Amino acid sequence: RRSATPRARPPQRKRGPRRGGGRSWWPRAQRARAEARQPPRRAAAEGWSCRGRRRHRRGRGMSSPQALSLFRSMLRASRSFQDYNVRSFALRRVREEFRRNASLPPGDDLRAALLFGTQQLEVIRRQAAISAMYPSQQESVLEARRRLAAARKDDAAPE
Repeated sequence: RRSATPRARPPQRKRGPRRGGGRSWWPRAQRARAEARQPPRRAAAEGWSCRGRRRHRRGRGMSSPQALSLFRSMLRASRSFQDYNVRSFALRRVREEFRRNASLPPGDDLRAALLFGTQQLEVIRRQAAISAMYPSQQESVLEARRRLAAARKDDAAPE
């Protein structure tokens, strides 16, 4: 956990060649480990941003308003499934596909992905309507627990 008060950083030792000789004071193994932690220089040109030791993919492409609107619509439609298992599967698949396509550059690939997403949105809506017409006869364990917890809460509430 991080504390509420920021701690002062200890002073950094000077890292560089010794005054007398041209060799670094760092042992060879430590120097190799430090160089291995550094991301390659071409990473920034390929769309990676470097923060500390971790490399993050820069958000491009799928952050367009169209893609965000499609993402929200697909999540909303996925939540309308009656069966818990189907609902959680649909939500997981939507999130996975959008994460997988998050780094698509703007262009034909992005347009094709958005078109495929709108087609899948219609499939989700149709399947949700069918699942509402034919609800499962058996409720899942998690839905039963949730229903019992709500019933206990209503019984315990003073009137």
